[in-house]
Amino acid sequence: MKSLVSPAFVLSLVIFASSAISAEGPDLAKALAGADWSKMETVTVTMTEYAFSPSHIVLKEGVPTKLVLKNDGKEAHYFVAEQFFKVIATRKVQDSDGEIKAPSFTAVEVYPGR
Repeated sequence: MKSLVSPAFVLSLVIFASSAISAEGPDLAKALAGADWSKMETVTVTMTEYAFSPSHIVLKEGVPTKLVLKNDGKEAHYFVAEQFFKVIATRKVQDSDGEIKAPSFTAVEVYPGR
């Protein structure tokens, strides 16, 4: 089995509209099905020891976004954002070896130089 380590970790996602969240939780399928992936925006976050750059990002509700996580540091780094992961629908995670389709995450670890 190949490792999912790559030059960059890519997460395709959609920020939920408030109407897509019900008492049972967010409607992942609705958010993903309604997204126009041809208009996907890309945001790259570069991680180093003790810093993320940019330190703040702005994502638009309902706009499909490719979040690229790059680790330019010498240590493994984690992208942990509990509230963020609660309001996104993930389409897939991909790297040069393949992709993973998963409805949600709680954290992402990116190895050094990847």
